[in-house]
Amino acid sequence: MKYVLLIPGWYPSKVNFLTGDFIERHARAASLFFPVRALFVVKDNDLPFGQVVLEHCEHNEHYETFVYYYSSRLPVAPAEKLASVWMQARCLYKGFRAIVAAHGLPALVHAHVLIRHAWFALKQSERYNLPLLASEQWTGYLPQAAHEFEKLGGFQKRQLKKIFNAAVHVTTVSEYLSAQIRKRFPHQSHSVIPNLVDMSVFVPREYHETIATFIHVSTLSSQKNFDEIIQACTILKSGGNRFQLVVVAPVNDFYRGRVQALGLENEIIFEHEVPQDALSGLIAVADALILYSNYETFGCVIVEANACGVPVIVSDFPVFNENVQEGVTGFKVPLHNPAALAGRMLKIINRDHSFDKAAIVRITRDKYAFEVVGKQFASLYERYAKP
Repeated sequence: MKYVLLIPGWYPSKVNFLTGDFIERHARAASLFFPVRALFVVKDNDLPFGQVVLEHCEHNEHYETFVYYYSSRLPVAPAEKLASVWMQARCLYKGFRAIVAAHGLPALVHAHVLIRHAWFALKQSERYNLPLLASEQWTGYLPQAAHEFEKLGGFQKRQLKKIFNAAVHVTTVSEYLSAQIRKRFPHQSHSVIPNLVDMSVFVPREYHETIATFIHVSTLSSQKNFDEIIQACTILKSGGNRFQLVVVAPVNDFYRGRVQALGLENEIIFEHEVPQDALSGLIAVADALILYSNYETFGCVIVEANACGVPVIVSDFPVFNENVQEGVTGFKVPLHNPAALAGRMLKIINRDHSFDKAAIVRITRDKYAFEVVGKQFASLYERYAKP
């Protein structure tokens, strides 16, 4: 049976169940139409030094994952880094041999997010004359996040160039990201395959809240611009408006302290990160989701909210022109204008809008459902896979 070997740079694991969960959803969606075997390696500092543990799961006949955990703990940083690189490579080769022993050589190698393990995908592509598909959604290619790209070493930048040159096709999650990548690494064959949403998990719900509720889901990094969301909340409260903002994020003592200092602890409620089924319950009972980011390559929470019939309020950043329809699935607000953000939030509070929950869900299903996005990947697999 022909299959694709997926080698992601990020993937969910017991170390972090959220890292790369969008890539895992891409894999599951594609496997509905074309067999996928995923190989991922991650460091687990809870293991004794040098130990390797395999987490192998046959999800179904067409989707199988091999996740290797290793520990490279050493007291000297340079030695630890070298040990980590060596053990990553050891696990990748071990996993590749195990997959090939069970299923034969893949018909295509798919590297998804290229800054970590894609070098290995390139090696196997060259060694066995396998077509290489490259997918990317890292923010480091964006001009607003150029500092992330510049942190890469010379070897990593050269490897990226080799991978883009070798790839038979490149996919990105947005046109905006694709354009920025091609400025650094020109390539001929490319297409946009967006992130997707599991519409069996993110579903509309009936609720009857007496107070307008917003939700923000992020890491609270500087990229997510939470400071200006707080400023908008301060403006709303000073105007005597009643509302609540639920923030789903890792524990952040700085922002918790700032919210308390501003007297917003009754308006801004912090919740821990949760799996998707629990997150769906939080989003579905909100009146709107806020993602006022300085930059994004896509913004998964946008389509998750829309799948629940919940409109979004986003910054007027170019990528959001691709996945937010003004006044239909959400509002776009100029960046660095907390007063304008507060104004859009006030429209939600006062029910001064014409959002149609059923229409939002329908638009989302037509573009971002599992079957829709899965078929797009499967089409590329069929086109480029070796016979």
